Amino acid sequence: MTTHIIGTIASSALVVFFAIILARGGEKWWKALIPVVSGLAVGTIANRNTALTRTLVASEAGSIITAAIMGIAMAAGASGGLIALFAALTLIVSIIGVVAVAITYVNLARAFGKGTGFGIGLLLVPVVFFGILAIGENEYRGPQGGTPEVAAEAA
Repeated sequence: MTTHIIGTIASSALVVFFAIILARGGEKWWKALIPVVSGLAVGTIANRNTALTRTLVASEAGSIITAAIMGIAMAAGASGGLIALFAALTLIVSIIGVVAVAITYVNLARAFGKGTGFGIGLLLVPVVFFGILAIGENEYRGPQGGTPEVAAEAA
């Protein structure tokens, strides 16, 4: 019971921190409330390379879709081979997503004047580090990572 309460408080705090960070980065705060939209908004304020932002959003949406399809297939009594195929696909998409999130969080930290270590902290202890980023005296400096030429070509 206590674990559920702590989890609910931590999740709610993360949404509030995301809303503050998005607003400071020039995005609408309400985008923090919608899962795939929040990923796109964070990617937009963090990444100069728009291909990385697209990968971030695609992996987030892909994980949701493949997990849903796998659940439907299991409920329909699909064969073990089909379930294993969807499980492998979900794993691959998730690994790509973790790499994209790690790069995006490092770029987000840099966008607010922090270093790579702070970006890793965003990945490993998000409640603490997103709180520091949202409440601290950090000035938004613009998207990071990649080159301006890559961003101009992708746009």
